Amino acid sequence: MKRKAKINNILIFIDEPQLLTISASRNTSWLGIAVEKIEGMSEPFFCVRVTKNSLQKYFDGKVDLWGIFKYPSQNGKDMREYMAFDFSEISNNGHFYLNPVSIKEDYFPSKGIFSKHHTEEIDLSLEGLQSQSDNDDEYTVNIDGSWDLSEFSFFGNKVSSVYSFLHCIRTLEHANDDVRAKAIENLKKTFTNHSLEGGFSYVNFYRDLQYNVPANDRLEVREIKYASPGHIKICGQGAAFDDLADSIRDMCDNYYLARNSYTSLIRIMKNHNILNSKLDLKGSLALQGELSKYTEELCQNISLNGLEDIYKSSDNNWIITAKIVMSFYRRIRDLTEFYREGRAKL
Repeated sequence: MKRKAKINNILIFIDEPQLLTISASRNTSWLGIAVEKIEGMSEPFFCVRVTKNSLQKYFDGKVDLWGIFKYPSQNGKDMREYMAFDFSEISNNGHFYLNPVSIKEDYFPSKGIFSKHHTEEIDLSLEGLQSQSDNDDEYTVNIDGSWDLSEFSFFGNKVSSVYSFLHCIRTLEHANDDVRAKAIENLKKTFTNHSLEGGFSYVNFYRDLQYNVPANDRLEVREIKYASPGHIKICGQGAAFDDLADSIRDMCDNYYLARNSYTSLIRIMKNHNILNSKLDLKGSLALQGELSKYTEELCQNISLNGLEDIYKSSDNNWIITAKIVMSFYRRIRDLTEFYREGRAKL
């Protein structure tokens, strides 16, 4: 069944349009690429339906044009739907119709074409998307010594988790009252929707935090040079990088003080059988007082600001607050080990 459509952006223009984004009926998004021949059309374009997520992934340089045309999907579900249109038949008001088309292999683009090859300035707001290149703040980790491949993965995972947490808290700190209230309610869903009983519940918690970071602030690897010495350059939000550096420095300086605060929280939770329990209670006033005392102490030792906002986002529950701060401590502790060993330097 054909669909009414219009062009949003011209992405590549060489003598004439070569690659387009298209919006069509039923609120669908499409990519269209010029092809040599489709029967019955004088200026044919071959089009694939894309989701917002896959289109964002393409604009972020995470997939090439061939990949997005060949394997469009959402959450693993096959989304392949192809249409075609004749550029010469676009009406004066800019509308045209996408028509069903039989697929041929020579319609698909060549491999290796990424968004960096676009020739035109485009308006991503027309696609409901953000540009990842909006934020050029850079953070450099100087590296030395010997690294296993698995250690690079481990290090990157910890940096990403810690950065995402700090970004969410820093965003609350500088938001106006209306935005702040909405942001806390949004974070509350993330902070309270996980059991925090251990294992995958924490993995899922930090995965959801990463999704909360706007696309233009997400971490992007700028450069990796593995040598002795070498470096890793990443870009993201500068304020979160500042907080990350402060936490690493304080964790190095206050390592044993922080460990003592953490151990005290572990002891309290074990004594009250809440270390691996679901978060469906708040405990007595005495328990809340103990948890708040050592949680605040732990935050001071690792330079984690925004405890009040963490508490509010935890539905004013000190058990949830303490467990979240403890999980952050474990990640900054593991990350700091590379700095304590001299293999990473600020």
